[in-house]
Amino acid sequence: MVAWEKTTLPERGSPDLLVGMEIDVNFDPATRTVFKIEKGEETEEVEAKEAEELKIREVKGSVVSIEGNAITLTTEDGGQATINVAGTTGIKLENDSPATLLDLVAGTEIEVKFDQATDTALTIEVGH
Repeated sequence: MVAWEKTTLPERGSPDLLVGMEIDVNFDPATRTVFKIEKGEETEEVEAKEAEELKIREVKGSVVSIEGNAITLTTEDGGQATINVAGTTGIKLENDSPATLLDLVAGTEIEVKFDQATDTALTIEVGH
């Protein structure tokens, strides 16, 4: 499936979609282009509980290096963090266009939401 800029995404908080979350997807079967994604019927209370169970955390900082599928960054408090990047990690540039790990270079300011249990990024946003 391909999601484009005009794809309608859920309006609630970030990250909008989490691994394992039920979603409804409307797409053109001929082109496999997605035009609407909606979250399932979950309440905010359930989402908050799931986020806590997943131990989702956020870190902001500047990319120091990228080795394989791991990003090391200097955090806002001067520490360092190394976060794994999976094939399911969503990466967005400042203009909200999709990106890949290859688009990130040393010095890039990023915000990462990650699963603390595995240190695996769920989302990476550039310039936030």
